[in-house]
Amino acid sequence: MKWLSVCVLCVVIVGEFKCDAIPKSHFGHGLQIGSANDTSFTLHLANLSKLERMLSDEDVKDREVAVISIAGTVNLGKSFLMNFFIRFLEAKCDQRNVSNWERKNECINGFDWGLIRTKGISVWPHIFKRTLPNGTKVAIILLDTQGLHSAEYHQSKNKDARIYAFSAMASSVQCYNVQRYLSSKDLDELDTFSGYGSMANEIRNSTDSKYFHNLTLIVRDKPYEGEHFEFGRQKDDVKHKFLGFSPTDTIDKEEQSKRMYNTYYENIDLFYMPTPSDAVTQTYEFDGNLTNVNPKFIAHVHHLAESLFAPQNLVVKKVAGDAIKAKEFLTYLIRFGEMLNSDKLPKLYSYAQTMFNIKYELWQKESLESYKTSMENTVKKCNPTNNVSYFFDNELLTIHNQSKCDAMKMFSARKKFNEDDYVREYSTALDKSIEKEFSTFNETNANNKLCFGSNVERYYENLMKNISGKFKERILNEVRSAESFIEEKDFSEMETNYIKNASNEFMARDKYANNPKYKKDLAPNYMDKLKDKMVEILTEAKDINIYKKTISEYENVAIRSNVATTSVFVVIAFVQIGNHIFNA
Repeated sequence: MKWLSVCVLCVVIVGEFKCDAIPKSHFGHGLQIGSANDTSFTLHLANLSKLERMLSDEDVKDREVAVISIAGTVNLGKSFLMNFFIRFLEAKCDQRNVSNWERKNECINGFDWGLIRTKGISVWPHIFKRTLPNGTKVAIILLDTQGLHSAEYHQSKNKDARIYAFSAMASSVQCYNVQRYLSSKDLDELDTFSGYGSMANEIRNSTDSKYFHNLTLIVRDKPYEGEHFEFGRQKDDVKHKFLGFSPTDTIDKEEQSKRMYNTYYENIDLFYMPTPSDAVTQTYEFDGNLTNVNPKFIAHVHHLAESLFAPQNLVVKKVAGDAIKAKEFLTYLIRFGEMLNSDKLPKLYSYAQTMFNIKYELWQKESLESYKTSMENTVKKCNPTNNVSYFFDNELLTIHNQSKCDAMKMFSARKKFNEDDYVREYSTALDKSIEKEFSTFNETNANNKLCFGSNVERYYENLMKNISGKFKERILNEVRSAESFIEEKDFSEMETNYIKNASNEFMARDKYANNPKYKKDLAPNYMDKLKDKMVEILTEAKDINIYKKTISEYENVAIRSNVATTSVFVVIAFVQIGNHIFNA
């Protein structure tokens, strides 16, 4: 531990190169989303949830994704290099265009860097946004990976393969970081990680597309030894020396590896990089200050960043030519983690088939959502409080069939990657899912029908009470306010008119009169109830009129007869009135 104490002391006493914020230089804020061991791969769900929120942002979710990941031997500066990419993207993306992004006297910040900092797979918690020359909007995602061949963590080849496999499957550009030379050993190891065991003859899908998009081989600290070379992106003849096909039939192990890369990747680039300086690579005192970084290294990092992130160079993640959207990306990450969480590593065909499966499932989901949206927009017109309250069964079935037809056409129009029988399975599954959703809409429609019927009855009940109440007040006032009683003939005519007027008002105020949705016997039924109520009101008015008529007759008798006779008639009259009132 003495050497560590000396190193720490050196960081403290070296003043002229020290940054103002050393912790930021060495301790970044990458989100670890996965980790591996010899037999399994574990997804970190809490950080995946954070990533999901970023991918669901309104200005991100519908963008195509470009995913740049880096892998390579432990302690060769992968995270350090990724932090230059972060600095470049912060200057160039999101409608910024800062030209002096590599300015000195500042610390390089971002992912944790230094001695074995990165664990598992980490994602940078900011999604950068760029627009391609053709107008396509892209979301850029950066992945950093744990160093391979770590003796300190006793990493096996299986663990390294899982880390690399996840990185390769998730990325659209896989950077592979090596030091000084691209050796036969590097090629063999990369072959093992990429092919999970040299499966050159694995059956590929019917689209004949490569498994992965781009591989960028980065040779760091390239020395000036041997033949002449130039730093930066290497030309095809240099790439061919390491990665081309052999013109002979005899293929040694190295040539076998070369052929494998051309099988795996659509495009391969090779970059030679100078050393960032001895102050960076040979001491423990470096704190991230760009003053101590070789300007030539920074210049070539700029060229490398341009080759990866310039709008015209961005490579989006695709499945057989169909771009993956940001809102879909997490589904792929989770499935990749599940594939790697087993004793045996998945074969390349399994990876390719999984990519297609996920895409089919997403298209299924998209088509199903299209059906649901179409049905919901139609069903929204149905509200138990308005006149379009529910659909007849045949109406709903017609709407369902049209929405289903549109959804199935949407799925069928997508580019397919497999045989018809395989695609038919997904089409059949979509059909079943749509029918299952239709049963829900059917049930909702049935409930709307019941609710509507209840509302209609309540409406007619209130309408009948309102009209009968109004006419009751009018009729009784008319009878009571008359100077004398109403003659029977006139009263009979009044009865007829009032019943007719009440019926006419009922029909005039019936808001369901022209609605075919309710049962037609409801209105006549409540019309009959209104007439019965009117008869009841008129009977009460008739009793009052009889009373007034009796009083009037007794008054006439009193004038013509003596008091005694009048008294007898009065007693009889009151008995009759009492009987009428009692019977009423």
